Amino acid sequence: MTHSRRAIVVAAALAAGVQAGRFARAQDSDEPDLTLRPGGAAEAIGKPPPAATIAAPRTDDGIGLAVPWGFYRDQQGRLMQVSFDFGRRLWLGVGYAPHRTPAGDTEISPAAFDFGVTYDALSPDGRTRERYTVLDGQVRLHSFGLDVTGFRYDLSHRYDHPILRITTFVKEPERHDLYLNVGLFTEALHFEVAPRGIEGEEALTLGTVQATLDLWQSADLRSYVRLRVGPGVEMRIGPWGDETRYVGMLPQATLEGNAILGARAMQRLNFRLRGDLLRSASWQDRPLPGDWTATADAAYEAILLAINDQPVSFRLAASAYLRDDTRQVVAGLPSSRVVAWTGTAGIRMAFFSPPLPPGHH
Repeated sequence: MTHSRRAIVVAAALAAGVQAGRFARAQDSDEPDLTLRPGGAAEAIGKPPPAATIAAPRTDDGIGLAVPWGFYRDQQGRLMQVSFDFGRRLWLGVGYAPHRTPAGDTEISPAAFDFGVTYDALSPDGRTRERYTVLDGQVRLHSFGLDVTGFRYDLSHRYDHPILRITTFVKEPERHDLYLNVGLFTEALHFEVAPRGIEGEEALTLGTVQATLDLWQSADLRSYVRLRVGPGVEMRIGPWGDETRYVGMLPQATLEGNAILGARAMQRLNFRLRGDLLRSASWQDRPLPGDWTATADAAYEAILLAINDQPVSFRLAASAYLRDDTRQVVAGLPSSRVVAWTGTAGIRMAFFSPPLPPGHH
């Protein structure tokens, strides 16, 4: 064999070896990159993963699994809930709650425990939201105080047809629609111990029924500013529960608001301004414990962390109370216009709180 032929054979063998090496490396590169992304899906870099990777079996560490809505998977494949619904939860809280009673006593060292269960639901057409609340209240220690509402129902609605259409002709004709978004609010069995700071006095609101008018609504009806007006029936029990001193009607007028804040809806701000006119509801003329009351409340809550996917939030709240006690109801108690206030700083832990539905962040 001549030298030229030998050179050709050697070159061909070298070329075959190089091609085999390239083919082996190509075979190795067909293995997908299983590095976890924040979304939790394993994907190949530069090309879609093979079918075997898409249909990979479920594993204990969650690699390759889809991430449920409202959850997040970190780089180690661990799944965690990152969205929580303020409207669906059971909560327990503890805080520091100094206050001044209507009787004029200032207490700077009481602890307070709050609790409640709430559930709300949006109708399939997205135009009605119903809210249910059970056992919403607070217990104070040093000295003892209790303020709890047994049941509350609240309905908000958005109407299709405006009640008033206004057309302006300043430049181009423009139409402005006014909607009357009327809803319903009712609560029953609101029980309060020492409502005026008198030891042994108790108050039981048997029920209230009120119409609501939403001045502003968010698209999902979670946030709102509204007015509500309606009557209520209240029973007051004298010191030590020895005598029922008053059964009355309380026409109430309330301006209140609720706002869900933040990119992930992890904060909530609400306020309430309420005025009550006190009237006798009995057939016989009985003295009233006052002509009117006024209350202002505001609260801010923010979810800071979660323990086993149960959110823990920090809460700040304040309230002020003004009552016109122009009549002497209890012998020896001075009649005067009384002022009370309460401040609260504490934490809440919620349970059974699902993520917000898609499109509500």
